[in-house]
Amino acid sequence: MKKETLIRWYRQMNCSEMYILGFIRKHRVYLIRYEGEIPPRYIRYCQASRGFGGQIRFDPIVKYKDQLIKKGATCIGDESELFPTSCKNRGERFEKLVFEMAGQEWQKDCVPCWVAGDINIDGVEIQIKFEKATFTDEQKIKNWRSRG
Repeated sequence: MKKETLIRWYRQMNCSEMYILGFIRKHRVYLIRYEGEIPPRYIRYCQASRGFGGQIRFDPIVKYKDQLIKKGATCIGDESELFPTSCKNRGERFEKLVFEMAGQEWQKDCVPCWVAGDINIDGVEIQIKFEKATFTDEQKIKNWRSRG
């Protein structure tokens, strides 16, 4: 599948159009709450591992990170403080930070994006994505479509 096709299917299957996005710029960690469709310019298409076909990831280039900062992204700390060298999964660590900031207890889950967001704040389902996080891949879309 092409990038545009994956994005279209992801938008159809995703249960939320509210995101908390995270990224690093000049060794600072930023967070922004983003409502609506993620623009394709923030999304990179690449081959998924393990034979899952193509995938799309949140992976803005520097100029788009700067745009997000101008749109109100908040610096939440230094990269070295929030992601020590022992941190193996930055996306998971970022998700834990978001839960802590929202006053909620984090638990690792594998709930598909068409069922629920990563976090529910004030009754709103929200997807949490840190840079290089996968939105979806061809296999997930096939699984979703086969459910009818």
